[in-house]
Amino acid sequence: MTTDSKHGNKMHLIIGGDSTLGGALADDWRQRQMRFHASTRRHKSISPVRPYIDLQHGIWPDYLGDYRCAVFCAGIANLLVCEHNRSVAQWVNVTQTVNLASALIQAGCFVVFLSTNQVFDGRKPYREINEPVCPVTAYGEQKAEAEQQLLALHKTAVLRLTKVVHADMPLLQQWRQDILAGKRIYPFADMTFAPVWLSQVVQRVTALMHAKPPVPGIFHLSGQDQSYYDFAVHLCRDWVTSPQQIEPASYQQNAELAKLAIPAFTSLKM
Repeated sequence: MTTDSKHGNKMHLIIGGDSTLGGALADDWRQRQMRFHASTRRHKSISPVRPYIDLQHGIWPDYLGDYRCAVFCAGIANLLVCEHNRSVAQWVNVTQTVNLASALIQAGCFVVFLSTNQVFDGRKPYREINEPVCPVTAYGEQKAEAEQQLLALHKTAVLRLTKVVHADMPLLQQWRQDILAGKRIYPFADMTFAPVWLSQVVQRVTALMHAKPPVPGIFHLSGQDQSYYDFAVHLCRDWVTSPQQIEPASYQQNAELAKLAIPAFTSLKM
C-alpha cells in the first residue's frame, strides 16, 4: 500500500463503507476504477481494501498517510437514538469524528464531512450557507458542533444534505409492496422533507473529492420541500389502481415522533 503513496499516487477513503451512502460511493468509484479504501465494522469484511474503523471505540489505522481525501459516511443519524442516547451520540458524532478527522488532516488528507439541514430550526425554507446555525434536535446540535470544529481545521468541506432517498430504502419498498398488493399506504401529510436521490449525493461527493485543489468550506445539496404524502402520490402514481390507496396521515399519531421538534421546512439553498 505504501509503494503508491511514495510516488504521490494517494487514494481516497470512505469512512463508513457499510452504510448505504458508503456502499453507493464504493460501487460508483469501482466502476470509475478509482483507487480507494472503504472502512468496515464487520470483522468478516476486513481486507487490505476494507480497513477496520470503529468511531465509538476509537479504532482506526495507525498510518493514514496513504489517503488524499476522506469522506465521513459513519455516525449515528437516527433522530430518536440521538435524543435518547445523547452522550453516546455526542461521543461518536462529534468527539471521535473530530479526532479521526484531525488525525487524517495531520497526515495530509482533505476531509469531506457530511452534515444535515438539521443544523437549522426549519422555520423557513432554503437556508443560506452563511446563515447562523440554530438546531432544535440533538442530532442537529451534534452536527453543528462537529461542523464548527472541523471547519476550524481548514482542510474540510462540509456538505449539508437534506433527506437522502433511494429505491431500496425500507419505506419506499414497503409503499411499493403494499400498493401492488392492493393495500393502502398512509404517508404523513404534515411532515415536510426535501428529498435528494442517492445518485445525486454520490456525484456531489465525488466532485468535491476530485477538485484540484480541494476546496474547503460549506456546501449544500437539497431537494424541494414537500410532504411525505405529496411525495408518495408522485412516486406511486404508476402503481396505484385507485387514488384511495394513498391516504394522508399525521406524524402526531406516532408517539415517539410527536415528541420531536419536526421542522416546517427542510430545504437548503444551493
